[in-house]
Amino acid sequence: MAGLGGTFDSSQVDPQAPRELLKDGWYEMAVVGSEIKVSQKNAQNSYLNLEFEVNENRHPELKGRKVWAILNIWNTNPTASNIANAELSAICRSCGVPVIQDSDQLHGHFMAVQVGVQPARGEHEASNKVKGYDTVANRFKDGTPAQQAAPMQQAAPVQQQAAPVQQQAAPVQQQAAPQQGNPPAAGNAPSWAQ
Repeated sequence: MAGLGGTFDSSQVDPQAPRELLKDGWYEMAVVGSEIKVSQKNAQNSYLNLEFEVNENRHPELKGRKVWAILNIWNTNPTASNIANAELSAICRSCGVPVIQDSDQLHGHFMAVQVGVQPARGEHEASNKVKGYDTVANRFKDGTPAQQAAPMQQAAPVQQQAAPVQQQAAPVQQQAAPQQGNPPAAGNAPSWAQ
C-alpha cells in the first residue's frame, strides 16, 4: 500500500484519454531511458530495455509518445543474443554513436525508428513494435534532425567524445558480441552492461 500524503479527488482532474497506437511508419526518435532487466521467463537471461521518445519538433502531434525495444543481449540462446547485438549495432550506427560503454551514451541522439503494429494475441492487446533503425538523413527529406529540445541537446558532446575512444574500445566490442546468459559479474562485464 502506498499513502498519497493526502486525499485525491478524481472529480477535480480530467481523466487521461486512451492513446491510439502509432501507425506503421518511420518516426524521428531518441533514446530517453535504458535499463538492464532480468527475464521473468528465465532468470539466467537478462535484457537491455530501451525507451524511445518521438521528436516533438518533427512530429508535434505525437508529443510525449514512446515505444520500447527489448534487446536480449545476455541470453542462453545464441540466436537471440546475436539478434540483440545486431539490433544494438543498428541503433548505435543510426544515432551516430558507433562505440559505447554505457547505454546512457545513446540517450538524446536522434535516429529514424521504424514502428509497426503487433496484432493482439491471446490476452495481450495490440501494441507498437520497433521494426528497424536508420539515420535521420536516410529517412527524412531535409536530412537533418528537427530542432532539438533543450534536454536532448545535453547529450550531443557524448557523440564527439566517443570517436577517440573507438580504437581502445574495439577489442571490448568484439568480446561483447558472443556473451550469452546473465550479464557477467561486475569484474568481467563491459561497463555499459553494469
